[in-house]
Amino acid sequence: MAKQRTVFSEEKIAQRIEEGRGSGEGKDYHPWLTIQDVPSLGRVSRIHGWKTDRIHHLVSDGESRIFYLLEWANPVIDIREQFPLLDREHSQRIAEDIHIKHPHYPGTTIPYVLTTDFMITVLSDGQKKYLARTFKYPEEFTNDAKYERMLGKFEIERIYWEERGIDWGIIKETDKSKALAKNIEWIHEYYWSDGLTVKNRASLRDMLESLKMRLRSGRGQVLPMLSELDAAHGEEDGTFLALTRHLIARKEIAIDMYGKMDFNRMDTDSVFVSETKFKGENLA
Repeated sequence: MAKQRTVFSEEKIAQRIEEGRGSGEGKDYHPWLTIQDVPSLGRVSRIHGWKTDRIHHLVSDGESRIFYLLEWANPVIDIREQFPLLDREHSQRIAEDIHIKHPHYPGTTIPYVLTTDFMITVLSDGQKKYLARTFKYPEEFTNDAKYERMLGKFEIERIYWEERGIDWGIIKETDKSKALAKNIEWIHEYYWSDGLTVKNRASLRDMLESLKMRLRSGRGQVLPMLSELDAAHGEEDGTFLALTRHLIARKEIAIDMYGKMDFNRMDTDSVFVSETKFKGENLA
């Protein structure tokens, strides 16, 4: 069944503002739009964020890939998706100044609450900096009327954030960034140690240190070594592969994140292991 677009009215907009949509930071942020509100351009995703410990609403495959890249980037400390330009008087004034028709909700004269795909908080020299970023697929950059309307919306966004002292830009994908995002997606759900399945939770820390020690030894291929550890610890097949994904997500071990994740071919000497003790959460 096709997803129904949310019908907006001034009362609906006021209700959303009252609910806190588009406000808050970190775990307390509430996106202006959720995956229930908009038709998707691909798979919609609800992803439990590493940095925010909340569910993020991504409305296309491309947005999900950008989200994974932001999760991986060390300077990024907060990711707020579907971030609204709530001051519609401001956005309408900009549209009038640049001689562009401000978007309205379909079938109404109600000015649209424009949204920016991501409001990103980065930490630079101990100071917070905000970046407004919009994602679009390359094929959306055409020469038709739809493209012209998109450019108009972008210009409203750019000026709106610029007048608030926030840098705005468009995120474009590359084959390299797609490869990195795919690998981050593969490890992403293993970030949380309480989701790891092991027979003896009390031995989890020792198992992780044992894995790191074997990887430091740099002997042989990774997958057979992981199978040996499964057998040695009496665990189900694939347990130590899951622990490896956890340590990669936690950046306790490092591999080529732009290459193919093929542990059948990967040697242990291609894995860098942190010299620090495991510092994951929820481990007694």
